[in-house]
This record gives sequence, structure tokens and C-alpha cells, in this order.
Amino acid sequence: MRGPTRPMLGTPALTDPCGRFLPALIVHDLRDRLHGRSRRANARWGRLQRPDAQRRLLWIVSGASRASVRLGVELTRALVARRLDASALFTYEAEHPDLLATLARAPRTGWGYGPSDYIGAVQAAGRRLVPFGIVVAGIAPRPNLAALCEASRHALLVAPPLPVSGRFERIYPTHSAPCGGGPCAPQADFGVLLNTPAEDADSARALIGAAARRLWWWHGADPAAAKRLFALFRGHLPDDVLIVSGEAGATLAIEAEALMRLSAWERVPAAPGTLVLADQPGWLEALAPHLSAIHLATDHADSLWRALAGGSIVTAPATARIASPGVASAVVRADDENDVIAAWMRLGAEADLRERTARAARLAYAAENRLAVANAAELIERVCRWQ
Repeated sequence: MRGPTRPMLGTPALTDPCGRFLPALIVHDLRDRLHGRSRRANARWGRLQRPDAQRRLLWIVSGASRASVRLGVELTRALVARRLDASALFTYEAEHPDLLATLARAPRTGWGYGPSDYIGAVQAAGRRLVPFGIVVAGIAPRPNLAALCEASRHALLVAPPLPVSGRFERIYPTHSAPCGGGPCAPQADFGVLLNTPAEDADSARALIGAAARRLWWWHGADPAAAKRLFALFRGHLPDDVLIVSGEAGATLAIEAEALMRLSAWERVPAAPGTLVLADQPGWLEALAPHLSAIHLATDHADSLWRALAGGSIVTAPATARIASPGVASAVVRADDENDVIAAWMRLGAEADLRERTARAARLAYAAENRLAVANAAELIERVCRWQ
């Protein structure tokens, strides 16, 4: 394995609580212990516990992001459900309690913070766990973890955000990070499997009130752009309803005059000229099947998959990073607010165009979903065959 190297001043390693730079790890250790986080501090040095001392152990490793933790949680649940002779330990770099809650119902499963990449910590974790197999989920493994994977009997790398080279039994790459080496599965985005529709037709009908009204959605970070769009929207689509989500919503909640928050909605139709703010999770999944279109002003993969899963048409700027070529070709390009309103007006007025565009989006989503389902099935079957 690779020993610690001295980072240059100003590098993230100086503050990384999970890296290899020993002084930074000591600082974080002291800070955690002073705040009563001894379990996190112990885990940083590799002092992990097996959930079941007798069974073979599957170690699923994720990182700090919500995307990697969510992928790790779902892989843990799926693998422990199929591999009945094994227990599972899921570790992460940052805790997301809402995502971890589902693990409470998973049998033979433990979870908690993982070790840092300090060589002694990784070696200690390996000695304590003696994992039968390692599954790295949604991250590019740090150097010493990668070395442990190479020395392990079985190791899989799932959806790394960057191309990774290494001796893995199988790499499951995404469209945005082509396989860097080793036996590779076809490129697919596992995010398509983690964003399923949860239609709420009653809420959609209650929100619009009249059958002739239509729902549109804008997701973005710039409140000024959202306000410009809403001004155009009121002029060109005055009877319809606009919903806004994303970072822009926090500013709009303070500044906008005619605004309705879905978190405080009393299930009465939105009045004409009222901006609707989606200020809590779950609304896009519920309303996507009833949207005329959604515009993604900023890249947000989860919103893309949630919209497509519900059958919505998607518009986005030409600069939007949509890794799947098939999905990218099905997205309507609209750069500024005038382009968005023009595209929406055409979709609203031309039934043939609307149906062709919606069909292209459905086909692109179905193709991506098939790829992800096939990769997930192969991954689970591979783990089930491990001896």
C-alpha cells in the first residue's frame, strides 16, 4: 500500500477528515472526541466492527455525497437480500440520516463511518473485517482503499464519478466517467434506478383546478433568471401554473410577492399570476406525470431522472451536461428565458410536436433504464456466485 505523502499548503488534504495526511487526521480526531463523536473518531483509524462474526462479510464503501451514500444504501439492501449466507457492513464519509433510515429494516447489516485513507487505518480495517468482498459505490477509491481492493479476493467498482484504473473484478462505469481499465460493464447511470415515479394525480388536479390549465416547472439556482422567466410566463401563459425549485427558491421565498409554498399549500388551486415554490422534496416525483415540461436551468441529474421517469418533456440549455447520449438527444435545447418560453409555447400549441417530443423522451428513458437494470442484475448475480 501507499504511505502518506506531505501535501502542499493550501491543498484540500490539510482539511480532509478522511484522507492520508496524518496531522489533519489528528486534528479531526481531537475535534470529534471533544464533541462526543468517539465512534466517528474510532472509525477514522480503522476500528470497525463486523455486524456478524460468523458470516462472510460484504463491505460496501461510499463517500460523502448524497448520491454515493444513496447508491451504497440501495446496493447494501439488494445484496444482503440475495446473499443470505453473508452479512453486510456499509460505511461512508458523511452521514445522511434520511438515506440511512431504510437500513434499519435490512437484516444482518451494520453501518457507520468508514476509515480514513491513512495506510495504518486501512490496514486495521482490513484486519478487523476480513471482508469476503468489497463493493465501492459512487466514488473514485482513495489510493490505499484501491490497494486493499486489489489485494482483496473480490472487489467491484460501481459508478465512479471519474475514470479509475485498477485491478477490479468488474467496473460498472457511468456515461460521464468511461472505464479506465479492467473488465468493464456497459456504461449506464444507476441514478435512473434510484429516482422512481410516485404519481399524485389528486394533488396535480387540485393545484391547477381547471382541466384547461397546464403545469410547467423550472429548476435552477439563479433567482434573477427565475424572476425573468416568471415575468415572461405571466405574459405568454397567463392561465397556466409555474412551479420553481432549486437554490433560487430560497431567495424567491423572501422576495416574491405572489408566491405559494407547496409546504404550506392548503390544496386550493393556484390563482393566476401566482408563483408556486416546491420547497420540500417529493413534489417533482408526484407531479412529473402531469407536467407539460420541465426546464433544468442548472445540471441536476436527480431532477432529470425524476422528470423522465414521470414522462415529462425536459428542456435545458445547450451547455447542460447530460452524459447519456440517448437522453441528451431527447432533451429540447433552450438557452435563455425567451427560448424557454418560446419552446414551451410551441409544445403547448402543437399537439404533434408535443407527442413526438414526449415519445422521444420516453424511449430515451426506457433505453437508459434497461441498461441500468441489466448492469444491476449482473452485479447482484456476480456477488451471488462469489465463492
